[in-house]
Amino acid sequence: MVNKPTRETAGFLACLICAASCVVRAEVVEYDDKQAWEAAAGGFTTIGFADLPDGTWVTEQYADLGAHFVDGWDQVVYGEITFPEDGVGLVGGEQIDIVFDQPMYWIGADFPGGMIVQLYLGGEMFYQSSYFGGTGYGNFGGLLSTLAFDRAVLRDDDEYVAIDDVHFGPPIPAPPVLCILGGALVRVRRQRRR
Repeated sequence: MVNKPTRETAGFLACLICAASCVVRAEVVEYDDKQAWEAAAGGFTTIGFADLPDGTWVTEQYADLGAHFVDGWDQVVYGEITFPEDGVGLVGGEQIDIVFDQPMYWIGADFPGGMIVQLYLGGEMFYQSSYFGGTGYGNFGGLLSTLAFDRAVLRDDDEYVAIDDVHFGPPIPAPPVLCILGGALVRVRRQRRR
């Protein structure tokens, strides 16, 4: 004998399928205004590189913050004009590649010149930003994503990329999929009580 699904079970399964399909598509909002990004992001961690001597090659110095600079070509550079936030920045080759211990939902950077940000999850790039900045100093570019990322690549369209400070956010407490699933479960429980 085969049990037919109840109306509540069918509704829950429909919500589950819908939620699963929503995970695949990321909504990413870009910011070139730092104050607007900060207000939208909430809490975040900042790496300013001022705790390291000029000329230091950055790799695992920020592992305690859950950030690993993995390409091996990123060097601390002192320069008050180039890096107006604190006089210290990071210069990479073609890119600055940051891998995170836990998935993140937001990232931003102060930088001179221009910058493109690429977001990855599980080795697959799922988003590339538009070109931030272009000329001058004191530029900002930031992203907020509905899909978590575990790696961010910062690059420019020339031979090297430079950043003043980099900011990244912790996982949000209730990702959108969990909210959808939570709502579906509450609905099913209420219908069962009736």
